[in-house]
Amino acid sequence: MRYALIDKNTGQVYHIGDKAIRKESGIDVGGLIFSSAIPLVVVAVEEVPADVKPYEYFYSEEQGFYKDPNYQQPMTTEEKLERTQQELEIVKRLLKQLSDDTLAFMEDVLSRLP
Repeated sequence: MRYALIDKNTGQVYHIGDKAIRKESGIDVGGLIFSSAIPLVVVAVEEVPADVKPYEYFYSEEQGFYKDPNYQQPMTTEEKLERTQQELEIVKRLLKQLSDDTLAFMEDVLSRLP
């Protein structure tokens, strides 16, 4: 028997494990306690498909486990670094353009002075 912690409002799977004990402070899943402030229900399931992962799947009594159609894999550290470097290059180009435009404006103003 496996236990799935499911968001009572959305059906999103938060955790799947071999233990789920309700305590005053929350649900103890063995080494981790999910806060009682989160509206979770514990569902006992006979079998969990191998590809089911928390946050990527939903669960309902009618459908069982089903993939979240809007789920997107989090970016890896390498992807975040690459994106940050690309954004930095854009900012550098914009600052250079701003600096060049400001310099041209100042030269124009100075050339008009008597």
